[in-house]
Amino acid sequence: MVQDVYELISEYAKMISSYETADVKGPKIILKSGSRCYMTVTGADFSDLKLADIQDVTAGDPKRMPAAAALMASDRISAMILATPPYASICLESRHELTASLDDMAQIAGRKIEIIEPEAKRIARALSKASAVMIENACLISSGRNLFEAFNCMEIVEKSAEITLKAQVVGGVKPISGFHAANMRRVYLNKYSRQETEYRKDFETGNAGAGGAAMLDIIQKAPEETAADRRETELREKLVELGNRLVREGLVQGTWGNLSVRLDDTYMLVTPSGIDYERLGPDDMVKVRIKDLKAAGGGKPTSEKSLHAAIYRKYKDAGAVVHTHSKNCSIFAAAEMPLQVEDMGMIAKLGEIVKVTKYASAGTNQLARNAVAAMKDAPGCILSHHGMVCCGKDLDDAFDTAVEIEEAAGMYIDKRWDK
Repeated sequence: MVQDVYELISEYAKMISSYETADVKGPKIILKSGSRCYMTVTGADFSDLKLADIQDVTAGDPKRMPAAAALMASDRISAMILATPPYASICLESRHELTASLDDMAQIAGRKIEIIEPEAKRIARALSKASAVMIENACLISSGRNLFEAFNCMEIVEKSAEITLKAQVVGGVKPISGFHAANMRRVYLNKYSRQETEYRKDFETGNAGAGGAAMLDIIQKAPEETAADRRETELREKLVELGNRLVREGLVQGTWGNLSVRLDDTYMLVTPSGIDYERLGPDDMVKVRIKDLKAAGGGKPTSEKSLHAAIYRKYKDAGAVVHTHSKNCSIFAAAEMPLQVEDMGMIAKLGEIVKVTKYASAGTNQLARNAVAAMKDAPGCILSHHGMVCCGKDLDDAFDTAVEIEEAAGMYIDKRWDK
């Protein structure tokens, strides 16, 4: 086995070991590399994986290792994670198949997560329609073009399972239409998934960050650093800091969710498209003109740039915008329900109701218009089937507001959720 395969599997094994799972037999990782297929052994310690814990299963028996056989037969996926996170486990035990009620599941995992028997051809067939499948009396299989995608898929399906169960206290989830789900899935596979795969290749070979480098080159060519230059540098660093906090506090998953800050009346700085926050640097942030969304320099801005720009155009005192896919707010988004704020201290800042928008596809001007209409004088709103967006006078204020709205949503659900 080549060393880089072992190191890659070990990296994700450590990530999974810190992720709560309910599988008493332990999770498994399966990775296809070239013409070979590798799988962790049953009972391996994922917190300290050894070389002997990974076996070559290229010629394995399909009846004994149906998931590995399905992976080897696929031209699209190269990685699988087999596990039973808590809420997915509840759905599996109750035979509750999952249907996408949020954009992120429709995009990353697919419209429907089936429960099937553990047979290689059936697994392959299910994974040709979605990136995850539940195996009856066994586990959740999440897959992707690489382990990064497979891990993100596991997180998104577990989030969707939790939301599906907890949304019962607010009337239940409402599925996204088949048309919208299929369209979002197609865009993700043909655009974001490919982009992430290419970026990861560049990252591993040390060639990532070209967009940021182009912007840095523009700044370095300036004859003299001005106060505006120094402020922009500080704000770029602040966006990196808060992007990592979004991940640590569970407000985003993978590359989903985004941040921006107003530079002046003309420009905003936004997080880039399709790069996970833990790999972002100050020079990856993209400078975008608020009026017409044209980017200055290199880099590709977030697909939700129109959402951020619409808020800056509408609210002249908005200095920063935070858009999250946080779990508690997503419960209300999936149920198309506004959030009633019940804590008196929070009402002073958030108002009694955090309104929910009408549904519009992610990244569209209609989504931006719906958000501005729902916010009115409030600092934020729930984005139907999508997440939450809020603004503040600066980045710290906007971030604190995002945390507070998520806490308010959690308090409402926890008070009513029968554990």
